[in-house]
Amino acid sequence: MACAILVAGSVQASPAGEALEAIRENIWIDRAITLQDVGLLEPITLSSNAAHQEFFFPVPRTVKLSDAYIDFQGAYLKGTARTISLAMLVNGQPMQGLRIDNDSGQLENRLPVPAGPHGNGFVRLGIDWSFTSDLQVCEADSARTNALTIATDTQLRYRYDLHTPPSLESAWNTLPHDVILTLPERQLDRAAYDSAWRLGAALERSGRQVTVQTLPGTGSPIQVEDVPVPPALAGIPAFDALRQSGTLTIEDDAQLAALLVLQARAVVGDVTLISPAFMDRIQAMLSALEAQLQADPAALAQYRAWMKQRVQPPFSAQAANRNVTVALLGSTSVIAVKSDAGAQAAGLFDTAWKGLLKTVGLNAILARAPMNDDRHSIPLGNLGGDSASFNVVAQGDWFANFPLGAVVANGRIPSQLRIDVSAAPGASSTRPVASVFWNGILLSAQRLQATGHPERLLAQVPEYVLGVNNSVRVSFQRQPVSVDCNEVPQGFPVDVLPTSHVILKQGGDDTTFTGVLPKMADAPDLIIPETYLRHAAATLAHVIRLASASALSPWNTRLIVAKDGEAIAPERPFLSMEVSIVGATPRITVDQDHLQINGKPTAWLDVVGLDNLSAAEVAKAGKHTGILWHALGTQADSAQPPFVLNRGDLVVIGNTGPAVWIDSSNPSASLPPGAEGSPFFEWRNYLSWGIPVGAFILFLILLTMLMAHRARGKRRSE
Repeated sequence: MACAILVAGSVQASPAGEALEAIRENIWIDRAITLQDVGLLEPITLSSNAAHQEFFFPVPRTVKLSDAYIDFQGAYLKGTARTISLAMLVNGQPMQGLRIDNDSGQLENRLPVPAGPHGNGFVRLGIDWSFTSDLQVCEADSARTNALTIATDTQLRYRYDLHTPPSLESAWNTLPHDVILTLPERQLDRAAYDSAWRLGAALERSGRQVTVQTLPGTGSPIQVEDVPVPPALAGIPAFDALRQSGTLTIEDDAQLAALLVLQARAVVGDVTLISPAFMDRIQAMLSALEAQLQADPAALAQYRAWMKQRVQPPFSAQAANRNVTVALLGSTSVIAVKSDAGAQAAGLFDTAWKGLLKTVGLNAILARAPMNDDRHSIPLGNLGGDSASFNVVAQGDWFANFPLGAVVANGRIPSQLRIDVSAAPGASSTRPVASVFWNGILLSAQRLQATGHPERLLAQVPEYVLGVNNSVRVSFQRQPVSVDCNEVPQGFPVDVLPTSHVILKQGGDDTTFTGVLPKMADAPDLIIPETYLRHAAATLAHVIRLASASALSPWNTRLIVAKDGEAIAPERPFLSMEVSIVGATPRITVDQDHLQINGKPTAWLDVVGLDNLSAAEVAKAGKHTGILWHALGTQADSAQPPFVLNRGDLVVIGNTGPAVWIDSSNPSASLPPGAEGSPFFEWRNYLSWGIPVGAFILFLILLTMLMAHRARGKRRSE
């Protein structure tokens, strides 16, 4: 404010100057997170006469949320004449109640969220859908014509103040779901490329999707949508060019500076690799816009005040000893990482160390995820599970959500879930049932004794259930009881105990993707051709996506850059991106748009004319096993959304993810998970060869007995 008074006293005010002053004082960052962003890919439908559903939106624990609200999107259908009510709750507090009178309709409701920090890390949305029934409490209601559908674009929106830059932890936690990683230049050296892929892999491990861009320059196309250009700035050429929607081709640096003022994320992204050349380009942009303001002294003075307040060089003389920091760059803040410090930054933002990042910046010398070579189990509590009990009337669910990297490490993968539960007796003599799911796939279920004492559920974990992000769900079901059909059924407590854990095992057959995953999560090599450095933004998208799909460790992996046309002899497990491996015999052959997949003993596929595809396969080179990746066509699009290589040993990938899975060497992969360890499978195995052999042995025994009988008869006759 003192600066504003000084400006007003020294030059005459102007509309452009007042507009720039308002922009300078408005230091807010807007964020939105949808149900789809947190993993809900399909709409949820509630149709019972007393349905309750809760949704959790993650938010940073220490950031004060302002102007926060939930934008609820849904639709309803009313097929009976009953009275229907809908209650919406935020953090357990009723915020809105509706009476449904029409036969059908759309719902668009704004629910206020309490301001301030949310120490538990979530904003909770509760939905109660109920309707009156002329049936008694315990009678079944088969009607499903009264239904509420909750859309996946239901979202939490909030903003937070940037007058004081947030800590590194808060900045990481407030990153949007779709993160922009900005590179300083189109061509990177080895150290900068190494930093970029590690940061991208760490971001995807945290559940985000990464877009890679280069700091734009003259001639760069930029998508501009609804840039808030004040009318008072329309007379300035750089700002006037932003008053359009669609693709804007940058004509000069002044336009980029105008974007920094109004919509800086389009220029600098969310996470940025900083080099001296990067800050030189930012300074050139700012100077170009300054030149366009020379004719308006008031606007020029306000612009210079804005630059002083809103453009903070990340690694200036005052912060020269830092290599990871939060910096204001125009209308946004970025996590700035020195171009040679990506490995340290990726390690810092791992779950184990993130709680230490309470400062705006620091100098990370070394940061890796803690490793225990003797670890054979992981408590579910360490993966996000809560041990608090809850009441269940008919059905209740318990969740633990975690990234793949949390359970795939040190050459081990999940093999079994051991879930310890306790359940109080209910009013019904029917025992409750507990079911265990991994990423929505049922692994095990059993009836509980429900005596209030601990009970254990065992569930084998097949490799195909693994995902980039994983969710373990324990579902409890009880039989509601109403004496004489007049009482309202009551809930009784259940609990998932903190002794529940995941058992790890050494990776199995390394001729399949699932057998290779544990090796990728340990200490592998990432091998790229030198040409990738010259086309960094285009190639990093594929490297980051394949690193995520193969569980490549962002901190323990070694980057190897092969000269163009050079073949590499691997010294570790490897992920090779279009680099020939000495000793490996690829079954996939790619030549521009020509794809061949070779089987045994003849070829399986030979197709010409394919484009925008890629393929990956498991390959062995000497004593090391790894993954070979091939681009097919002029441009192999990175797959959306993220996926995991968890089936077979060959895959063809399209722009929506894996298109074709092939298992060329493991016919037993089609068996049910854990079947090979069951008694039935063992007996079936024995019977498959035991019946013919047993029949032959029985035939020999009978033949011997017949011959002996004849011999005895012959001796008697003599």
